[in-house]
Amino acid sequence: MTAEEVRQSQLQMLDKIDAFCKENGLDYFLDAGTLLGAIRHKGYIPWDDDVDIGMPRADYEKLLERFHIEGYSLKTPYNDKNYYYPFAKLCDDQTILYEKTAIDTNLGIYIDIFPFDTVQEASFKRYFRKQMFLRHSIGSQFSIMGGKRSFYKRMLLAVSGKIFAHIDLNKIAVRIDSLIKQYTDPNGPYTGPLTWFGKTIQLVDRQVIENFSTTEFEGRQYSIPTMYDAYLTALYGDYMKLPPVEERVSHGYDAYWK
Repeated sequence: MTAEEVRQSQLQMLDKIDAFCKENGLDYFLDAGTLLGAIRHKGYIPWDDDVDIGMPRADYEKLLERFHIEGYSLKTPYNDKNYYYPFAKLCDDQTILYEKTAIDTNLGIYIDIFPFDTVQEASFKRYFRKQMFLRHSIGSQFSIMGGKRSFYKRMLLAVSGKIFAHIDLNKIAVRIDSLIKQYTDPNGPYTGPLTWFGKTIQLVDRQVIENFSTTEFEGRQYSIPTMYDAYLTALYGDYMKLPPVEERVSHGYDAYWK
């Protein structure tokens, strides 16, 4: 599939999930680089090749319970033993996608769907310490092969990959999702996509994702947080400034029609 065909598949999925959420009274919003692209470029970041959305945890759980869209699958670690992420992916069943990772993920073209959990700062710090070990066991297997890395980094990934090679990654993904639920506080002042993040994460005030409006993305209108400026600033700092050329990279995968 060409890059344009991949994007068209993703946009069709966005249309489907947008309609489903409206029909079922669920809140969702463009997230991460997709939100940044909507605000800065009115569409995809030119070098980006994926789509991210977020949902408040309660709405996310309802989506998992009620989901049914003809021709699409909603994959989670609970309904697919060969799925290794602690969050959901909406997949186009008419496509096959091969990511450049150390293991076969057996996915079609997808949209990432992240649950946003509310927490107290102190409980989040306890969760963070536990989650990072679990996350590393998955990350070591999903590390993109090749790329520009130092010799030390390549060796570290190789050793980590061997250490965690025989761990059931599906169970680890379930454990991460279950773990954050233990630390979630409905009255917590902070929120974020806490099942999946890097070495650090910027918690934001929960009010940032309590109200929504719409904005243009590739000629369509989708939901975004009304306080998108606060959210993007927390994630990216001066988000309207383009990154250096060497940082303008895509995730990298090959996609095919079935």
